Amino acid sequence: ACSSFGELPAAACAGLAESLVEALRQSAAACESQAALLGAGAKKEDDAAAGASMSDKLEKLLAQYEHEGQANGASGQESPPAEDDSEAAVPAASRVYLEAFRMHAERCKAVGERVSSLLPCLESDPASVRLVAALAVLDIGANLVSTGTSAKSLQPAFRAISTADVCWALCSEKRHLIIEQMLPNLQAGGKWSWPELRRTGLAWWLGGAGTQEQLDALVTKFAQHSLARLRAPSAIWSHKVSGTDTEASQREVWGSAPSEDPCVARLLAIDEAVFWSVLLGAKIPKLRALLKTGLLKEAYQPGRSGPGSGGLAGLLMHEHIGEVTFLRKNAFKLLTLHRFHLAAALFLLGECYDEAARVLAGHLRDLQLVLLVSRRCPEVGKTLLRDRLEETSADDPWLSLLLAWHAGDLDLARKGVAEAKCRGEQGDGEQSGLGSSSDGAGTSLPLFDGTLKLSPGGHCEGLDWVAQRLLGGG
Repeated sequence: ACSSFGELPAAACAGLAESLVEALRQSAAACESQAALLGAGAKKEDDAAAGASMSDKLEKLLAQYEHEGQANGASGQESPPAEDDSEAAVPAASRVYLEAFRMHAERCKAVGERVSSLLPCLESDPASVRLVAALAVLDIGANLVSTGTSAKSLQPAFRAISTADVCWALCSEKRHLIIEQMLPNLQAGGKWSWPELRRTGLAWWLGGAGTQEQLDALVTKFAQHSLARLRAPSAIWSHKVSGTDTEASQREVWGSAPSEDPCVARLLAIDEAVFWSVLLGAKIPKLRALLKTGLLKEAYQPGRSGPGSGGLAGLLMHEHIGEVTFLRKNAFKLLTLHRFHLAAALFLLGECYDEAARVLAGHLRDLQLVLLVSRRCPEVGKTLLRDRLEETSADDPWLSLLLAWHAGDLDLARKGVAEAKCRGEQGDGEQSGLGSSSDGAGTSLPLFDGTLKLSPGGHCEGLDWVAQRLLGGG
């Protein structure tokens, strides 16, 4: 079975968005029914019922659309109307499940409404249909995890967007509208944090002609949010590296300093604020102005505050701050302190773009940030992307196409597509366990760049269509 919408056959999109809306509606109704039972003091169902309900619906939906001509419609039974709550009788332990069911019902309704609002503009645009479906299910997956469902118990499409999804998304004619409609949670309350948006793979699929203005608008949002975070009370400070989940990986990035230390967390948040401001185009005068507001004031951290004894303030006010040699020297010093965002910012200020890209790709392990840097400097990162392409297994033709396209090597992209097509004709592109839904649940998901689920060579029927749109007929 396919494990992402991008791996579905090209002709299988008719009715897909409508069926997803119906599946979301039924899942919301089922959760409301469970909440009503709990609210009435009835015995709670299995604690995974909500997640399993939507996950099962998606698996059946994917299976349904793998074969052309199969009957349209979402699986599942209608749920009875919710009864009036009687929460006084609900045991304390059940209240957790009650709230989880309610939250999931609300999220399913909200996502269903967003998809439904886009239905009129999705006609005759299979690429946009796939993108909307992938983002909708990813949103539901994030909600399930936030309400206690184990991520490993979910099907792959709930956990990560795939390389096939991203390639289809590059062909979407409605990307601007889809971002506005499908990512409202990031806009609510100014919550434009990079780790949240990075999960959608947005920098991978918001590329090509005519997208620089929107990318600039997104970077502006991140810069504003990073500065707004610095006004938060120190008691709520925490810091997490994009795309890393384990304690071991945190230590690998930030050294021996505990990431939950409020002082260290604020220090790193300041570094990120400087990075996003510089990425937006801020120069030394702007950074000095920010310094005067007090937002960039560092907590005292012996041995970790930065090059020299003056910390960031001493660095920005130094008489040689405008010299490339000075910026590079201090950037390398910051790398030894594991202050990677600030090091990258100094390289950018010194117009050492290749070195900044290597910091982002190597130390922060985030190629999407490299793509954001390259929006103004197209040549930046192309060598890194070609290197990753050479290291990447040929088992994922979608990833090969994606990397070659972003590297600007269209001939290499065409060659990769032709080789994948040849393997498919020879029967070498059979379904592998990597992309099967049965293999995805309950296991760690192999990801590229910490966000993209790999797509097996056995599901690349739409690859030729996507390649024609991205590469032309040359």
